[in-house]
Amino acid sequence: MSGADRAAGRAAGSTKPHSARVTVAKRCSALPIADPEGVLLVQLLARLGSALPDERIGDTVAGLLADRRALVALVDRLCSAVPRGRQRLIPVVHAVIAALAADHLTTALQVRLAAHSLPWAEVGNLLEARPMITTCRPMR
Repeated sequence: MSGADRAAGRAAGSTKPHSARVTVAKRCSALPIADPEGVLLVQLLARLGSALPDERIGDTVAGLLADRRALVALVDRLCSAVPRGRQRLIPVVHAVIAALAADHLTTALQVRLAAHSLPWAEVGNLLEARPMITTCRPMR
């Protein structure tokens, strides 16, 4: 067992669930486990450790906002898992997009995740509701 695995294990048993979730998420993005079928990802996302699913996912993603590599890895894995578990993962997608909305630099990730995961009408509503459209200026 590597030092990172032991640290993630200690964090998982931590009395601070938010800290543990962030530590485990960073560990999984830094040293990903082979999971081509996405079985582990779906299970991990389903058990991020709070009584309120949106809160635990939002807190975890908010804790990763400064780690762009982890955010890209999270969105990539979520996009690849959605086709296998769309009904279960749509609330996760909504929570991740809401958490990413706190940082305008994640606009491309929000749009990519929405376009890959949500019905087109919902993607349209998201684009209309977000000020991201007004923050982009055409190149001259």
